[in-house]
Amino acid sequence: MFCFCSFRLSGQIQVYNEQPLSFGSFIVKDAGGTVHVSYSAERTATGDIILINQSENFSPLVYGIEAPIGTLIHIQNGPDMKMYGDNGGELTVSLGASDKGTSFVSTVAPPDRNLVYIEATISVNSRNITPPGNYAGSVSVTFIQE
Repeated sequence: MFCFCSFRLSGQIQVYNEQPLSFGSFIVKDAGGTVHVSYSAERTATGDIILINQSENFSPLVYGIEAPIGTLIHIQNGPDMKMYGDNGGELTVSLGASDKGTSFVSTVAPPDRNLVYIEATISVNSRNITPPGNYAGSVSVTFIQE
């Protein structure tokens, strides 16, 4: 699953999608559960889900922020979003914490970028509601320059 994300620009900052969010491959058994990818690229599952480790094919969402040194930037995640599969299924994606917290100060000058890693969790229903397939959609993250 790959999530392509939207963002709003404010003032002098530039936001780049450095790495799409991917939960990798997993098997959903009868009851479903969750898959979590941390901002440090660790993956865990709860409930009735078996993770398949195929060459570490999962990754947190990573943005590159170009901003003048000393710029204060706030990170605001959008609401939970539904993702839809090529098979008619659906699941819910929730964005979590970033490695920078909810705010950070730019420490590098453009064209260098401050990398922001954002973790996420998907909630997966039973196999009947979330059948095997490829799921895609978008999530929203807003970067606010102060």
